[in-house]
Amino acid sequence: MNLHRTQGRTASYAQTLRAIGQTLEVLDLEAFELKSDGRDYLVRGETAALLLEKQDLQESGLRAVWRRLLRGQHAKPRSIELRYTPEDIDRLQREGQTRRRDPHEIPDPYSVSEILRAVGAYLDLKGAHLLEVSRRNGRVTIQYETPEGRRAVEKHKLSSLHNFWVHRCMQRGSHSKRAYTVLERDL
Repeated sequence: MNLHRTQGRTASYAQTLRAIGQTLEVLDLEAFELKSDGRDYLVRGETAALLLEKQDLQESGLRAVWRRLLRGQHAKPRSIELRYTPEDIDRLQREGQTRRRDPHEIPDPYSVSEILRAVGAYLDLKGAHLLEVSRRNGRVTIQYETPEGRRAVEKHKLSSLHNFWVHRCMQRGSHSKRAYTVLERDL
């Protein structure tokens, strides 16, 4: 498993990308690019979610949303750029653990957090270093560096990531790499 450093401890890509994905779900991103930038992660994307301006945050959040809707300021695509430091990721992982309800509940495999978790698990199995992952038009593109130092680019349909995700969930705790071959044959 490929482990990388966050705030003085090691974490898998599956854990790290899942934590970032949980925050991206709130923004309702249609398309995004997530890049490894040193120890940080940089996310660029477009959101259709109604983002509050700084002055709106001083009011009650719900009141500001209603005021903007009544003025006809509907959600329109906006470009966003976010940077996640190792400290941010550690905090997000802790917050995510406290928010999880039922440990036996099956999460939505098509949610951003689970898509990114599947990508992270795939990279962990390969022992690869993440360069970039993007989601656009129902496809996920993964750019990574192999343990031998070669760059690779793979494009996957969400359905093949779903199959990989299902196999990984069924084999949790097992060291089998059968799930890895499921994704490779769906390329």
